[in-house]
Amino acid sequence: MRKLALAVMFASIVGFILVSVLVGLPAAAKANLIQNGSFAVGGSPSLADWTKLVSGSGSVTAVGQPTPALSGGGPAAALFEGPSATLNLYQNVSDTAGVQYQVNFWVLDQATGTKGTMLAGGNTIYFGSSDPYYNVWHEYTYNFTGSGSDTVLFAVGDTGTSGKVYLDMVGTDPVPEPATILLVGVGLLGLAILGRKLHS
Repeated sequence: MRKLALAVMFASIVGFILVSVLVGLPAAAKANLIQNGSFAVGGSPSLADWTKLVSGSGSVTAVGQPTPALSGGGPAAALFEGPSATLNLYQNVSDTAGVQYQVNFWVLDQATGTKGTMLAGGNTIYFGSSDPYYNVWHEYTYNFTGSGSDTVLFAVGDTGTSGKVYLDMVGTDPVPEPATILLVGVGLLGLAILGRKLHS
């Protein structure tokens, strides 16, 4: 009788864990949305999978790692430069509606004077003398809620006469939902308790 009760408990816990995993699958199914987030194809600088839109005097290109280089950043980065321009680089992504995503990216600001701003996910990053990370790679993040089809956009303004702004290591993944984490945790705790009972 005791073995039957333990078997039923085991089956219930396994089922609970399966439900927990299935609840998390919609988010996991749409992980790694960004293509070519390191701006290199076959070891060479490339803007493949990205679309650029330049207004004014400036350019957006893929170049080799600048100085200072981003440690672990791969062989390339995206470069924004232009003294009087609006420089857009974006990628359309297919995501899961209602799921929270986090976009991570690294920026190296070498804009001149007080020039330059970057808009990313509605957040403004200031360049030039107002940037505490001037000439130092710094990681930024922002969150968004998927609608099924979204655009990851980086818009850079005036970088100064000889200024440059680099972007690298762009990636996005679903933000784990607290309810999913809790369900999986409870399921694993139940298995641990069951294991102790079976051994005693």
